[in-house]
Amino acid sequence: MEKSEFKCAFLFVSRGKPWGSLMSRLLTLLLVLSLWHQSFAVFVDGYCYLEGEKDHSGTKVRLIGIGSSAMIDFTYTEPSGYFMINLEADNYDVEYTHGCFDTILVPDQRLAEDSTLAPVVLPVSCPSLWGCLSGVMESGYYRVIGNIRVIAGDTLRLMPGTNFRFDGRYAFKICGTLLAEGTEVDSILFTSNIHRNHHNWRGLRFSGSGSSGSHMAYCLIEHADSRIGGVICRRSSPIFIHCTFRGNSANWGGGVLCSSGSPSFENCLITGNRAKYGGGGVYCRHSVSTFTSCAIAENSTEWYGGGLYCRRSSLTFTNCTLTGNRVAWYGGGIYSTDSSLNFTDCTIDGNAAGQHGDRWVRDNSSLILTNCTLQQ
Repeated sequence: MEKSEFKCAFLFVSRGKPWGSLMSRLLTLLLVLSLWHQSFAVFVDGYCYLEGEKDHSGTKVRLIGIGSSAMIDFTYTEPSGYFMINLEADNYDVEYTHGCFDTILVPDQRLAEDSTLAPVVLPVSCPSLWGCLSGVMESGYYRVIGNIRVIAGDTLRLMPGTNFRFDGRYAFKICGTLLAEGTEVDSILFTSNIHRNHHNWRGLRFSGSGSSGSHMAYCLIEHADSRIGGVICRRSSPIFIHCTFRGNSANWGGGVLCSSGSPSFENCLITGNRAKYGGGGVYCRHSVSTFTSCAIAENSTEWYGGGLYCRRSSLTFTNCTLTGNRVAWYGGGIYSTDSSLNFTDCTIDGNAAGQHGDRWVRDNSSLILTNCTLQQ
């Protein structure tokens, strides 16, 4: 900062005021610090491209200060690959990271003034998957470039830290046994490739009795878009423990769809999913399913059951919450027809319907509530 700037700052605050005034001193200090900070702020921009891609968005650009400030800041690239960030002038290491691509580190960049960094291209690094899978798959990133499946009689085990990223409208069909058992600190992920538009893969599809031995723990299933369910259990009874189903969309059963099976869910979170017609969070038909210590929250649909749509099924809920679900027409929390529902130690609160039944709508269904908390 030039001396004249300091002088102007002092004169602006203190003219006609005695220096004994504490307020004058405080205002002077704040103004000087503001001018000092602004004089050392710089704009940095550049481009980072993804090998073989047209959409280059979603790359994390992290700037790690190695000078006196030791600051760390980051931003993400736009579809064109462009990024821009405003930060304090200093020397920085610049790190570029993106799921299925090699990480590149450009060391010791002196950013003492507004700067444009040299363009960077991240090469593809992870294996590509399509077709039939079996055996043991080690942790790491995998890029799914076609439909994948586990056929009846085969077993596929995914180790903690496995990360499946789907490059298009591909599905994962399980007719055999899938053992996807992550841990609390090293979960397993199924998602769309983050540099592409969300909602472009077609979910997990458990089909037939041969898949009933499947077990999923500490898994995250997100950003699937299909006609029925982010996760579909058709004539199948897999077990889900500590799994999260979020940001999925479908015509029926945005998060989970159960059809003619008996899957069980324990300590699962079903949130932020959307269905066009019914069952924003969960849709069950001809099913006998159990939910224990689960949360069905902030899901939505147009017609029936913002949180849950149950049809000709028998469902048991223990220590669960259904909160913040929304529907444009009927049954903010639950829409049930020709079914039996049993709730014990559950909370059903904060759900909303545009037309009828913020909590639920029952059509020829039985509803048993034991020690439950209900919205007014």
